[in-house]
Amino acid sequence: MENVTFPGEILKKIRRTLKFRQHEIVGGEITRNLVSIIENNKASLTRDTANILVANLNRLCRERNIDLILEIRDLFTAGRFEAKQKAAEYTQVLEEKLLTKEDMEKYLEEVNLFFGEWDLPDEKANIYGRVADHFDAKFDYEKSYLYHIKAFESAIRLSNPTIIVECLAKLMAVCIRTGRYKETIEYGNFANIYRQEVADKLFVRILYNGALADMYLSQYEIAIEKIQEIEGFIEEKQLTKYLDLMILKAICYKRDNNYEKAQDIYQDLIPQLKDGMVENKAMILTNMLEIYCLLGETSKVVTQIDELMPLLKQVEGKSLYLSQIKLEIGRAYHYLEKYDLAEKYLYEALEYGKRLQDYGSIKKSIDCLTDMQLSRDEHAAKLACIDRLKGEVLSLISNKMIDFHSKSILRIMTYYNNLNRSQELDDILRAFYQVKGDEGLYV
Repeated sequence: MENVTFPGEILKKIRRTLKFRQHEIVGGEITRNLVSIIENNKASLTRDTANILVANLNRLCRERNIDLILEIRDLFTAGRFEAKQKAAEYTQVLEEKLLTKEDMEKYLEEVNLFFGEWDLPDEKANIYGRVADHFDAKFDYEKSYLYHIKAFESAIRLSNPTIIVECLAKLMAVCIRTGRYKETIEYGNFANIYRQEVADKLFVRILYNGALADMYLSQYEIAIEKIQEIEGFIEEKQLTKYLDLMILKAICYKRDNNYEKAQDIYQDLIPQLKDGMVENKAMILTNMLEIYCLLGETSKVVTQIDELMPLLKQVEGKSLYLSQIKLEIGRAYHYLEKYDLAEKYLYEALEYGKRLQDYGSIKKSIDCLTDMQLSRDEHAAKLACIDRLKGEVLSLISNKMIDFHSKSILRIMTYYNNLNRSQELDDILRAFYQVKGDEGLYV
């Protein structure tokens, strides 16, 4: 590699690599002759001149669609420009290749070593953000969380509010996926610092994620306030976003025991659905089904299940909400005392929740199965059902998908203890001890 150490030589290397001419980078504030003298090391590159040159170089990059942002220190630090070029190559790998698990491991090992050597916060935020998106798409939310954190830690060093808030919006979303609701609120509060500096469209994502977290934390009034703020930014043509927002609002009312307001929202939404909005309709009917169970309206529960089943077939394997839909159908069958069907749908909800690493759905499915199986009267049937459930719990503990201290696990252990089933208790405790040395279990 060419040994380039002086600022003038670095400037020449950058300019030639980008195929810019001397007269193009001078603007109207310095002369081409001065640039020539600097590049030939016959004059020192001052800070003021460097500021002008970097501004002009970045302008030319934007005009010619060159994905590069130069800084003052790039002209004074040997090898830094080449490092940015290398970072661009790393970015291109993520854009052009479908990386296998092994490929990604090798890629990250190399990238982590690279960023350990070079302090490039802009490139680091970009690459780690893309890595996090990769794990999002693979439903590996714990790794996604880790790299969204890395991206945010680098973004916060930049003076670009849009990049910072974009990182926060994604980080909040994965925090919700992994049950980190209080952390979600903290990031939302931090994003408020930049409220007046970013587009409303971007900040709506902060408000929405914050409302979701507030709902999960049972802070329904605060959640509804955020939802009402978002309503002012949603246009009529954005029907899908409007539906998602109103469904969240209805869920808040339902959780706050205001069933009438929740039902009014759902009844208002159904006529607005367009052909093809199968998933939206399935979610609305699912949420209404839950309310009918809570209100003890048995005939409506039966009717709602009948209406929901054809939609379930259409969204099978396609919807991110499938776990939630099957969970509520399972609960409804439990309410109707159709235990075999309830068990079928609750286990299907659990399986889909595991596939998506949706810890909230996993916890709810286990809780519902525990309630139902422990309520059985016949001893042998109860024991067989709890043994099957124990197998699921052991797998979830080993994969850190459930909190060992959850009430359901404690209830299962109490059941075995009352039967003096020491082997089953040992199995659960052993699964816990095998993961105890790791980073911890997740709610």
